[in-house]
Amino acid sequence: MKRAGFTMIELIFVIVILGILAAVAIPKLTATQKSAKAQVVEAFVGTMNRTTMPSMYAKAVRSNGSVVGFTVTDYVQIPKDVTLSSDTLTATQCPSGSFGTFATTGIGATVYCRDGNATNPPVLSFSSSDVNATLADTYFQ
Repeated sequence: MKRAGFTMIELIFVIVILGILAAVAIPKLTATQKSAKAQVVEAFVGTMNRTTMPSMYAKAVRSNGSVVGFTVTDYVQIPKDVTLSSDTLTATQCPSGSFGTFATTGIGATVYCRDGNATNPPVLSFSSSDVNATLADTYFQ
């Protein structure tokens, strides 16, 4: 009488193949997750610089000339990977003329803020010295 089934060798080959696939797939998955989180943070900073900060700046120009004291969450939804130092902008978070720490991120990058003045709107950056810094410049080195 012949029994249908798998031999021990066949089962071992299947386990080895699954192990190899897992060893290749898991690092790619974690890299993809890291990249997706980085894209969320970069999109947040881009949105803030293109739409939210100019809107806050326009309101600031009509009032006291500074975005310090504004509540960020009144203007934009904060992504879960971004942790603000405070919802309300302070002079240490967004100082005039230099950069202060605006937020930290779940990927280890820091977001900096510089307040606006009569000629320049407020801006967020990934560098405490360079307005044009990207997340890739500061985080993926």
